[in-house]
Amino acid sequence: MKKRISLVLSVLCLLALVVALASCGHEHAFKPEWESNETDHWHVCEGEGEACAEVSGKAAHTFEEKSKTDATCTAKGSLVEACVVCGYEKTSELEIVAHDYADATCTAPKTCKLCSATEGEALGHDEKEEVVAPTCTEAGITNVTCSRCDYTATKDEVAALGHDYKEEVVAPTCTEVGITNVTCSRCDYTATKDEVAALGHKGGTATCTEKAKCETCGEEYGDLLEHTWTAATCDEARTCSACGATDGEALGHDFVNYVSNNDATCTEDGTKTAKCERCDVTDTKADEGTALGHDFVNYASDENATCTEDGTKTAKCERCDVTDTKADEGTALGHNFVNYVSDENATCTEDGTKTAKCERCDATDTVADEGTALGHTEGTAATCTSKAVCSVCEEEYGETLPHSWVAATCTEPGSCSVCGAESESAVGHTFADYVSNNDATCVENGTETGKCIRCDETDTREDDESALGHNFANYVSNNDATCVADGTKTAKCERCDETDTKADEGSVLGHNFVSYVSDENATCTEDGTKTAKCERCDVTDTKADEGSALGHKYDNYASNGDATCLENGTETGKCIRCDETDTREDDESALGHDEQLDVTAPDCLNGGYTTVTCSRCDLYEIRDEKEALGHDEQLDVTAPDCLNGGYTTVTCSRCDLHEIRDEKEALGHDEKEEVVAPTCTEAGITNVSCSRCDYTATKNPTEALGHDEKEEVVAPTCTEAGITNVTCSRCDYTATKNPTEALGHDEKEEVIAPTCTEAGITNVSCSRCDYTATRNPTEALGHDYKEEVIAPTCTEAGITNVSCSRCDYTATKDEVAALGHTLVVVNDVTDTLRCTACSNEYINVTTVAEGGSKPLCLSNCEGECTCGVMVEWNGYVKPSAPEAIVAGEAFVKDTVVEKDEALEIGGGLIVLTSDSEANYTIVIGEDTINVSGTYVVVELDAYDSVTSVSITSDAEASVVFYEIVK
Repeated sequence: MKKRISLVLSVLCLLALVVALASCGHEHAFKPEWESNETDHWHVCEGEGEACAEVSGKAAHTFEEKSKTDATCTAKGSLVEACVVCGYEKTSELEIVAHDYADATCTAPKTCKLCSATEGEALGHDEKEEVVAPTCTEAGITNVTCSRCDYTATKDEVAALGHDYKEEVVAPTCTEVGITNVTCSRCDYTATKDEVAALGHKGGTATCTEKAKCETCGEEYGDLLEHTWTAATCDEARTCSACGATDGEALGHDFVNYVSNNDATCTEDGTKTAKCERCDVTDTKADEGTALGHDFVNYASDENATCTEDGTKTAKCERCDVTDTKADEGTALGHNFVNYVSDENATCTEDGTKTAKCERCDATDTVADEGTALGHTEGTAATCTSKAVCSVCEEEYGETLPHSWVAATCTEPGSCSVCGAESESAVGHTFADYVSNNDATCVENGTETGKCIRCDETDTREDDESALGHNFANYVSNNDATCVADGTKTAKCERCDETDTKADEGSVLGHNFVSYVSDENATCTEDGTKTAKCERCDVTDTKADEGSALGHKYDNYASNGDATCLENGTETGKCIRCDETDTREDDESALGHDEQLDVTAPDCLNGGYTTVTCSRCDLYEIRDEKEALGHDEQLDVTAPDCLNGGYTTVTCSRCDLHEIRDEKEALGHDEKEEVVAPTCTEAGITNVSCSRCDYTATKNPTEALGHDEKEEVVAPTCTEAGITNVTCSRCDYTATKNPTEALGHDEKEEVIAPTCTEAGITNVSCSRCDYTATRNPTEALGHDYKEEVIAPTCTEAGITNVSCSRCDYTATKDEVAALGHTLVVVNDVTDTLRCTACSNEYINVTTVAEGGSKPLCLSNCEGECTCGVMVEWNGYVKPSAPEAIVAGEAFVKDTVVEKDEALEIGGGLIVLTSDSEANYTIVIGEDTINVSGTYVVVELDAYDSVTSVSITSDAEASVVFYEIVK
C-alpha cells in the first residue's frame, strides 16, 4: 500500500513541476519538508531570486488512528489521528457514556459498574426469626436471617436451665464398693459421688480340702491350706497325714549299678546283676551284646590258584575248634602273553594281525599288528573329474584335482577350462551411481539413471521422493480472526497454480473484559468473585472480588469434655456462616477426683496394703496395711550319679526361696565293653563306656588285616590305552597295572555334495567309537535365479519376486509404488466417490475416532471399513456425542441440529452401532424407515427441515448424529 502511495505522489510531483516550469519561466526547487493546514499538505518552492508561490504535491490528508482514550461515564475520551503522508496530527473529543448500574442490594444502593457511582438507597434486610429454646446446659436464643442475602444475627438470649438432680444410694457389700448415682430429670446427664469401700469377707477357718466361709455373706473365700506330706517309698506314694490324700506314684526300685557275671561265650550273651539303691532287692538280666563271637585271625593260603581262577585260604577260631575257609580274592595268576608273531595278512589299506601263546597254559591271543598296512601304488593319475587308481588293488584313492575356472560375466556363466563344467550362473547387471534426470514437478517424482558396474548397460527408474513439493511463500491474511481463534491466510505456489490456506497463527484478537459486577458469593474467609462480559462476544470472565470476605461470627459454644479433676476444661463455638470453630475456657467445669482402689495381697516376706489412685489424675495414697505370710516350703530330691553327689532342693510356692540340703556322694562308673574288629588298614580295639553316663575309654588294640586284592582287566580303545584295575574285597582300595597301547581309529567316509549356499565335504567317522572329521571341501554352487514380475494396483505396490530353481531361496527387488485411487463423484447428495481403476465406492465423510480418520462407507465394505485412502474434501463433520438406545423403548431427539444462519446445511447422517445384529424403526418427520445390522448409516435429505427423529430398536445400541456442512 505504501509503495502505491509513493508512486502516486511521485507522478503528482512530476506533473506539478512541468506546470511550474511552463508558468513562471524559472526552474523550481521544492523543499523536501511538508507544509500543511487542517485539510491539506504540500511542498513549497525555495528557488533563487524572487519568492515563488508555486507548490508541489498538494493533496488532502489521509488520516489513520494513532492513539485513543475511551470515554467513561465520568470523563470524555480523546482520539488522536495522524496523516500517513506528512505526519500532521489532529485530536477530537469522545463524549461521556451513560452509567451502567447494578441492582441495589440489602446493604448497597444501585451502583455503576464503571465508576461506582450510586443512585437511591439500599433495600435493607428482609428479616426472619427462629426461636431456639434453652436446655440444661445451652442458653436459649432467637436467630435472625435475611431472605435476600446471607445476613445472620442473634437476639433475646435466655440463660441455660441447669440440671434437675436426682440421687440413688447403693450400699457397699463384701466385694462391691458403695456409691451414690446422680441423674437429671430433663436430660441424659449422669454422675457418681460419695464412694464407700467394699466391706471384705471375715470369719471361718480353712483346711487342706475346704476354703474359709464368710460369716457375713456365707461365700467361700481365700486359699486352701497346704497338705502335710509323708515321703514316698519304693512301694508307696507320698500321703497327707491330715486328710489321707495321696500324691503321685510309688518311687519303684532303682537298679543302677549292674555288674557283669563274666559268663559269655563265643555264641551266647552273658548276664549282669544290680542291687536297688533304696532297699536290699536285687535284679539279674541278660548282658546283651556280650557274646564274644569267633576270632578268626591267621588265614593261610591253600595254594590252589590258576591263570583264570582265585584260590582259597583257611583260619581256626582262637577260642574254640571252629574253622573258616573263604576265597583268596585277587590270587588268579592271569595269562602271560609274551612272544607275539606276525600272521602276514596286511593289505594296501588294512593293518595285519599278530598272535602269542600263554607261558602257563594253552590259551592264545591275537591283536592288530599296527602300522603294517602296505599303502596304494600309483597306476592312473587323478584329474578334476576322477581320483587316482592303485596298480595293485585297482581301487580309487586320494582326491580329484581342482577345476580351472573362467569367471562369470553379467550375461555369461563361469566354466572350467579343462572339463567345461559350469561353476555358477551369469551374475546379472548391478546398476549403481544413479544420477537425477531433473524432470521432477511439484507433485510428481522425476527419474534417475544408473550404469552397470561391470559393463556399459544403463537403467532408468523413478527417483523416489524427488517431487519438489509446492512452494507456498507469500501468505496474505483473510481477515477472519475472532476473540478465541486465529484467522487464516492464503498463498499461491511459486511454481504452479495450487493455493494453500492455513491458520494465521497469533492473529487471535483475545477477549475484551471491561465492566466487572460482583457475584454476591463472598464467605467468612474467602473473597467473592465478580464477572464481566467480553465487548466483542458472549464469553464471560470471572475473577476474585478482592476485599469482600465477611469475617467469622461465633455462637452456640459447647463443652469439649476435657476438664480434669482440679482444672476447668474448654468449650467450642461454631461460626453462624461457616464450619470454622473457636475454643475458650469452660468456667467451673473441673470434675473432682474419681478414686480407684488397688489391693496388694501380703506374701512370705512382705506385708499387704491398698493403693488409692484417681482415674483422671496422679492422686496416690497407701491404706489398709497387713503383715507378711511366711514361707510355704517345697522339697525336690536330686539322686547322685557316676560323677556327681545327690542333694535336696528347698523352694517356696509363694516366693523365690532356694536352699540345698541332705547332700550324698557320687556313685562311680558302671563300665560296658564293645569290641571293634580290625580292617585292612585300621587296627582293632575294645571301646569301654558307662551305662549311667557318657564316659568312654579304649583297650586291647589288634593289628590291621591288609588288603584282599582283586583284578579287573580294561581292554584298549581307539584313543585310550588298556589297563588292569586292582580293588580290595574288604574296603574301597584301588590301584592299576599292565598298561596296553590304544588301537587307533577304523575310519569310514561319507561324501556330501555341495548346494547353492553350502560347500560340499567328506565326513570321516570311526566304526569303533564316536570319532569324526572332515576332508575334501568343494565350493557352493550359487543360486539359479528366476524372476516373477507383479504389477502395482491402486493400493498395493508392484514388485519383482526372485527365486532359485535348486532351493527355496526367495527375494524381492524393483518395487513400484501403488498407483493410488483415481476418484470421481457419483452422488452429489451424499458426496459418494468411486475409483475408476478398482471401482471401490465410499462416502467422503470422516470422524475422529481412536486417534485417526475412519471412513463411513455405504458399499463394498463389511465391518471395519478399509475401502481406500481418503482424498482432501471441502466439507467437515460436526458429530454429536453418542447417545444410548434401550431395547424396546423409543429414543426421541427433539432437535436434530441447531442451524447456524451463517452456514448452508447440505445434508446429514444417522450412524447406529450395536454389539450384535439389531432391527431399527426410524421415523424422520412423516417418513418411516426399517433397517437392520450391527453398523448402519442412514442419510437425511433436506436436513435443515427435519426437527425431530424417533428410533426404536430390539437390542441395545448407540446413535450419533452428523451434520455435513458445505
